[in-house]
Amino acid sequence: MKNSFNQNNYSYWIFDLDNTLYPEDDNIFSQVKMKIIKFISLELRLDLKNADLERQRLYNLYGTSLRGLMTEYKIIPNKFLDYVHDIDLSAIIKNLDLNVALQKLKGEKYIFTNGSFKHAENVLNQLGIKDNFKSIHSIETCNYIPKPSQEAYDMVIKTEQISIDKSIMFEDTIWNLKTAKKLGMATVLISSKNDLLENNKNDYIDYHITDLVEFLNQS
Repeated sequence: MKNSFNQNNYSYWIFDLDNTLYPEDDNIFSQVKMKIIKFISLELRLDLKNADLERQRLYNLYGTSLRGLMTEYKIIPNKFLDYVHDIDLSAIIKNLDLNVALQKLKGEKYIFTNGSFKHAENVLNQLGIKDNFKSIHSIETCNYIPKPSQEAYDMVIKTEQISIDKSIMFEDTIWNLKTAKKLGMATVLISSKNDLLENNKNDYIDYHITDLVEFLNQS
């Protein structure tokens, strides 16, 4: 891992959404997970236990449950996305400190999420930070190809004409950063404040943090 962070080294800021721009403790994604299990249960006529097992299998095999459902069961993606992202976002509160920190960053800022475009907009509006981002790259804009597939990253890089050596990516999911690092991006792993921050020995993690605002406010 790198010892120091200088925001002036970067011009392209790429942020995951869920459990990255808001704390994992808000339990937003746990709602999405439960809705995915219920969707699979209804669509495939499985009890909740077996639906969860199928969710895990598809996730491990395809990167997202949706990709697996589309591939193996021909599920219509919008039907899935509308159902699983119909959740309560009231636990997310406006983050004025994050808004100020993002405003101070030089360069362009992007959202890159495996969630839906509408879900990303809803979360960003709830946080009060949407205007900071040039664009949102969601599962729809990436043709339903999820992270960590390099094809998804290549689409974002090409669309935004991102200079890899000036880019940095923020994620809570460690294996998504492996692809980013392989492409030459700087990488930041964000862990829950309830987790013990340990020295991460993966060579594709440059920074391992628990407080996004504190990190961004470094000179």
